[in-house]
Amino acid sequence: MSESEQNLIGIRLANRHVAVQADCRAPIEALQTLFAGHLCPVGGSAAHQIRVHREPGGYRIEGGGPSMPQVLDEAQLPHVLCQALLHGLSNGEDQHLMLHAAALARGEQGILMAARSGSGKTTLSAWMIEHGYRFLTDELVAVDDRGMLHGLARPLNLKQRGASAVQGLGWLERQMPQALRSGPITLLPCEDTEPTPALATLMLFPRFVGGDEFTVEPMSPARCAVALTATLLNARNLPRRGLPRLLDLARQAQGYAVFYSHPSQVIGWLADELARRGQE
Repeated sequence: MSESEQNLIGIRLANRHVAVQADCRAPIEALQTLFAGHLCPVGGSAAHQIRVHREPGGYRIEGGGPSMPQVLDEAQLPHVLCQALLHGLSNGEDQHLMLHAAALARGEQGILMAARSGSGKTTLSAWMIEHGYRFLTDELVAVDDRGMLHGLARPLNLKQRGASAVQGLGWLERQMPQALRSGPITLLPCEDTEPTPALATLMLFPRFVGGDEFTVEPMSPARCAVALTATLLNARNLPRRGLPRLLDLARQAQGYAVFYSHPSQVIGWLADELARRGQE
């Protein structure tokens, strides 16, 4: 195998794959660790190509999006590679809804969590993993026309401000030796990640409110679809900017606005809700 082939890797999500080529090994090794469940052969069918160049003092990334930093230090590399892949996988995609959201599954039931940054998606994901949910992603979900959730199962993106909320979780402490530090962010691989899609059953729009408040409000399909437009990364590639597809998804999976002060409140309610739906 030539050096150029050794420094070339493919990352797949649903039916789309991105090729990443580098002029050194460090970016390729980072991607092999970050996306072990999504590696694929690189062929002529790659939908997008990203190139990583080693330069004095850092790296330069081509094809990672218009806001991609031009010079990176070693500590930033894993996190910025993740952002470049999000752009590569969603840019130009016209078959799936590409949502900036989290997704987990219990059996065949998929749970989509869509909310703005700082709402606690990653913290809730960490708690759900602790209670037996299968991790799909905390970053990018591809939704096909059957409502199946395909997650980009990268490591959890733990920020410093959320560290106290996940302290003491057993799976997290077991995985911490495999964590990658990327500036102020810790990228934590999940145990036994299986990027197997799940049928969308529930949609949660969580919001951390503090105190001891816990409120769950059912949302209409129209309200859910409007809320999801803020997370849709490839709207410009879809008919009518994807709104009909979002409405179909919202009619399939009941949506709830969830206001919580501790993740354990959501875990308890979610277990009851999924059990009730399993009995219907």
